[in-house]
Amino acid sequence: MESGIASQLARVASHQTMRLTHLGRRSGKQHEVTIWFVVDGDAIYLNGNADTQWPQNLRANPQITMRIGQEIFHGKAELVTEPSDRERIFGMIARKYWYAFPFIWTLRWLERNGFSRDLNAAFRVQINQ
Repeated sequence: MESGIASQLARVASHQTMRLTHLGRRSGKQHEVTIWFVVDGDAIYLNGNADTQWPQNLRANPQITMRIGQEIFHGKAELVTEPSDRERIFGMIARKYWYAFPFIWTLRWLERNGFSRDLNAAFRVQINQ
């Protein structure tokens, strides 16, 4: 049987973007950014450039708020470090955002062949119930 959170997330899974509200790691002030996401069961997965502000802020202050369509979710972001889990998240993102796949594939190829470092920061968000 599907959980209440999973059914709520299933209703918003097809949305292309979310508004992520997070706290600055130094200032403690709220910041909001529009990002891509994927839903898998009762969790939301995020992936972004580790050198940008929001992934750095999530590592320092993992409590976040997400607005997807008209739905608002609160949760805690956890950095995913296991390579197989990161690849699974990357695969879900590549399938959902298929139109960006050539760009994503090129970046991944450059990373795997030593032309660029891996800048991906993947997060699993556990939704507060």
